[in-house]
Amino acid sequence: MVCVVVVLLLLAVIIGIIVASRAGPPNQRPLRLGRYITTLTSCGAVEGIYDEGVYKFYGVPYAVPPVGEKRFTYAQPLNNLSLCWNGTLELHEPTPLCMQMLENSTITGDEDCLTLDIVTPHVHYGYPLPVVVLIGANSLAGGIGPAQPSALYARTKEVVFVRPNFRLGPFGFLALDILSNSKYPATSGNYGLSDLLVALQWIQYNIKHFGGDAESVTLLGHRAGATLVAALTTATNAQKLYSRVWLSSPSVIFPGEPLQQSQNNNEQFKQLSKCNDADCLRRITPTEILSATPDTWLGNNIDSLPSADEFKRSWLVLDGNYLRVHAYESWDKQKKAKEEGKEKVFKPMVFGTAIHSGHTDLLKMKHMNWTADIVEKMVNESYIGEKNLTKAVFQHFNKTYEGLVELISSIRTLCPLVSLARLRLAAPLYVVTGAGAGGGAAGGGLAGIDADVQAILGTFESAMPEQRRFMAAMQQLFYYFVWHGELAGPAGGLLAVGQDLLPLPAAPACDLLIREDVVPRYAHLD
Repeated sequence: MVCVVVVLLLLAVIIGIIVASRAGPPNQRPLRLGRYITTLTSCGAVEGIYDEGVYKFYGVPYAVPPVGEKRFTYAQPLNNLSLCWNGTLELHEPTPLCMQMLENSTITGDEDCLTLDIVTPHVHYGYPLPVVVLIGANSLAGGIGPAQPSALYARTKEVVFVRPNFRLGPFGFLALDILSNSKYPATSGNYGLSDLLVALQWIQYNIKHFGGDAESVTLLGHRAGATLVAALTTATNAQKLYSRVWLSSPSVIFPGEPLQQSQNNNEQFKQLSKCNDADCLRRITPTEILSATPDTWLGNNIDSLPSADEFKRSWLVLDGNYLRVHAYESWDKQKKAKEEGKEKVFKPMVFGTAIHSGHTDLLKMKHMNWTADIVEKMVNESYIGEKNLTKAVFQHFNKTYEGLVELISSIRTLCPLVSLARLRLAAPLYVVTGAGAGGGAAGGGLAGIDADVQAILGTFESAMPEQRRFMAAMQQLFYYFVWHGELAGPAGGLLAVGQDLLPLPAAPACDLLIREDVVPRYAHLD
């Protein structure tokens, strides 16, 4: 009996040693009051909330507030204990967006806004999940888009959503000589781009504490957000901060003008603000900053036919710091790296848009009854008519509102992306072609500019079977890419996304517009 007891004791000790050697962090942190959960960041503990079957952390600080003397300066990470907090920071409620001008001229948001929201199905270290960073804005002046975290798809697709706030409008992109001369090296502009860079650095350091995998970070950019993500792909110091890129309806026109020229173009702002030095610009109120912004700097031309004398202006600038070369030069190098098999240099990229991306309710309401004569007159009075291309384009587009929107969308978004995807990166490009994809209250069955991102994030209206099939097709495309870094199908070429995924063998209308030098000269600007 003594021997049996000794053997049992030895077995117990051995089992204990084995269990202890394999022990790690708890599989899931305990909830406070059954609702609140605490985790760590490099600046201190934070407490989120359990809601809709996921864990939500609202307004996690990732950079020094860009207020006062730090207005119109590049984002600074929270890399000093004096910038952090004591105790546990409660992150239970949504925080303000960055200050911006909406499309209806409403001012919203706050200057102290460099925070991010996280929605995650798990808060543990056992098996980290892919991270999807949502970067969206309707224009670089402002506008709240559909790129918002989804509790349902965080849970069902097992991904961690992160949505960073970043500066917009003059707060995010104003380049002026009096700002450049106030620091060394002398440069200004692209502050919003620096925000995103610091946010991605924060994700690399901290996302493991929220159940995310820093080695699997997908940037999902939409509209102006996609333009910024595309710009980030050209920045050398951003290359190690993400794994793959998904660009939905970006602008393909990037700044080609040097800083000096951009500063000269922005002299009107200095006159309207009545400021002759950087200190003055940092003292005046946020409302005065927005009031000094010329109307021609706001909005975009995504829903209009081109005219020969249209105003062209880019918020982004070749500042010599974050953006040093034209985007096309950088992408040519990346394409060459891909061809040479240098996977660490080339990151997988997917471009996409919708066939009716130029549709807006405002454009639709210009006429109660869109006749063939009205459509033909509009085309003939545009740059298309000036080039005597009216007859040629109507061989590819019908004389209806839908045909007009397809033409606008082709000139402003689709064909520039076709040119880019084919010639510069040999990257796959998808086109949402319909299948009940709604384009707004007046859009009927048009495939509007938000349709793909709404389908990916589950906010797309899906009452009809064909709409649900479109959603399923779009989600299959995106989430396979998030998990595997490639599309479930052809590695390149054009894809049509309707009720199913189908190859799109040719784009004859784009061939015409590219050949006639309409694309990408008149691609939309953000």
